[in-house]
Amino acid sequence: MTECTLKKTKPTKPTYRWRQADLDQSPSNLTDEEASETASGIDGVPNNQQTPKLKRPATSEVLGRDDTHIEIGWARINDREGFQYGSDTSGLGQQAAGCIRLTAGLSSTEQFRGNIPAVPVNPSSIRDAAMVYISQNSNVDHEFKCSGINVENRSCVVTKADEIRCIARSTVKIISGDDSANSKGRPIRSVGNIEFIAGNVPTTDAQGRPRLLPAVRMTATGPQPTGQMTTFKVLQPVPRGELLAACLDEIVDRVAKLSDTMYKMWEAQLRFNGAVKDHQHYEVANMCISQLATGKPTNLNGGKNFPSAEVMVQGQLCGIKQLVLQAKESTAFHATLETIRQTYLATDSNKSILSRQVKTT
Repeated sequence: MTECTLKKTKPTKPTYRWRQADLDQSPSNLTDEEASETASGIDGVPNNQQTPKLKRPATSEVLGRDDTHIEIGWARINDREGFQYGSDTSGLGQQAAGCIRLTAGLSSTEQFRGNIPAVPVNPSSIRDAAMVYISQNSNVDHEFKCSGINVENRSCVVTKADEIRCIARSTVKIISGDDSANSKGRPIRSVGNIEFIAGNVPTTDAQGRPRLLPAVRMTATGPQPTGQMTTFKVLQPVPRGELLAACLDEIVDRVAKLSDTMYKMWEAQLRFNGAVKDHQHYEVANMCISQLATGKPTNLNGGKNFPSAEVMVQGQLCGIKQLVLQAKESTAFHATLETIRQTYLATDSNKSILSRQVKTT
């Protein structure tokens, strides 16, 4: 019986494609051959991919490797001309600017370009792959290039990555303006906004005024006359669901009442058309002929004229058409309005405009 022993061997050739060239560039300056001959990085085996080094000021404590770490110290992020350890408030000598930063993938964009920096680098809100930035005092909107009103010298928590998921087993609440004072003890006099800005598009101009969308021409009567050009803000309020539903419900009611009014007008018009169709009135010539022929002015057709045959025919046709139209359109119209109400405005409908889970003030 031959004795079998386990022998640790190195891979001689790559057994899989390291990266798809059309999607990503290699995050290492090692060739595939060099990487496969030294360490594969698979299942806990060391991976000798080269990564950037972190600039470490003496005032900070860094836990972990350079490329993936937790830094506890003072607020610093991004590069700043004339400063060795980057930007934000602590670099400017401001007090009470403590910071905790969690980074995974230091200078990740440079790694994937195959351009590993030769010197240590500062953390970056642009180049790092994923980051959680917790600062006691930060110029948060400037450092993270946030659109909208520029908030400075405030405590902040920023999470940035390619993709972010916030998952709760129960509920998620986003609340603004819950305290009467900020982290510096200064009074908060208004409730702050909750703004969702897809694409980080600019919402204010250089003077801080709200940016506007291109002008559009009004096609319906409203606050602006029909045909007049008007503009709307880039950043717009989110409608409140129950109030929107109440508004639309009221509109449906008003449209239904307008339909009832039109129905009554049709009925009145039908009665008027019937009266015109069969109309007769006293006629002097007819009364004179009756007086001469019979001795009484009303013996000949009651002294009245004869109805117009053409008017009678057209009136009858018009009456039939109106009855058919009322039966066809009015009933169906009311049924359609009720269907709209039950489909989109009822809370128990699966097509309701009201979200069952997402709510806002």
